[in-house]
Amino acid sequence: MSGARGRVLILGADGFIGRHLAFGLRAQGWEVLASARRVTRLKRMGFDVLKADLTHRKAETPGFWRPHLRGVTHVVNAAGVLSAPAHIAESVHVTAPEALYQALPKGAGGVLISAVGIERDRFRPLSPCRRGGGARSWLDHPSRRAGFG
Repeated sequence: MSGARGRVLILGADGFIGRHLAFGLRAQGWEVLASARRVTRLKRMGFDVLKADLTHRKAETPGFWRPHLRGVTHVVNAAGVLSAPAHIAESVHVTAPEALYQALPKGAGGVLISAVGIERDRFRPLSPCRRGGGARSWLDHPSRRAGFG
């Protein structure tokens, strides 16, 4: 897309929040790379797609992400599981996102969106994943300083 405001990778683009973000950002002139485990519907909706299962070992390495990040200026992490065994939650909320953040091009910005929550005063089964992994690695990554403009 020539004249795009930037290229944004959306993790969890086939979910409720991710899909709405993909349509909204595309409508505002962003080039969207929609990532999900199942990409058939996203292709039919006209998105460039990246099939990525965050529970798969390959997604837990920066080397998996790097070839797909050419031109990516922003990332939105809308991927998540609300009910899953601990090893799945760890992969989706911590390990795979950390690998992606390590592979981001210098200067890439982004947003972490979570339905899980990280409230300290209220325990939710997956809150430790957000507090201890996904959210922390995102907050520590230099890209957090750059946003959507």
